[in-house]
Amino acid sequence: MEGKQRCNEPCKQFSKAMMSKLKHGGGVVKLQFSIGEMSKIHNVPIGTLRYYEQIGLFRPSKVNQDSGYRYYTAEQFERLNTINYLKHLGLSLKAIMDHLESSDEQHLLKRLNF
Repeated sequence: MEGKQRCNEPCKQFSKAMMSKLKHGGGVVKLQFSIGEMSKIHNVPIGTLRYYEQIGLFRPSKVNQDSGYRYYTAEQFERLNTINYLKHLGLSLKAIMDHLESSDEQHLLKRLNF
């Protein structure tokens, strides 16, 4: 069917996590996700998320100064999905950073040899 997209594994994990949060939270949508939750939802190791923060590629929306816990928002899901996709296509983290900073699609297509 044209126009209809299948839900890939990260999408399914996100859907499960969101349904769990909705049921557990009494219908209140969760606004923040811990680093562990982001890791599970996006199938990205916690160490990788910390490395992305260290190099400035993907930073948490909030870090608790007392505990050091990192928190992310649902609005950040798209950026992490983009990083994962471009990494899967073979782009270096530097190239991904350059693309996300400039959002120049022609430059990205050149890097992908299109």
